[in-house]
Amino acid sequence: MYWWEGKVQQDHETVLIFKTLPEAYAKLERLIVDLHSYSVPCVLAFPVVEGNPPYLDWIRENVNLPSH
Repeated sequence: MYWWEGKVQQDHETVLIFKTLPEAYAKLERLIVDLHSYSVPCVLAFPVVEGNPPYLDWIRENVNLPSH
């Protein structure tokens, strides 16, 4: 349930987690906003302060960074 356009709304929503690098976030956010059916989708970034080093290495090795 949430408040939207002056009314309480109730919908079924799903949380989706994307794992990426800070350098790739802007491109991912644009893609989500462009494809999402909501006019104001919830897109949030959370910093990773600690993590399993081999897993964090895997993320760094597998994220396709945007071209400059």
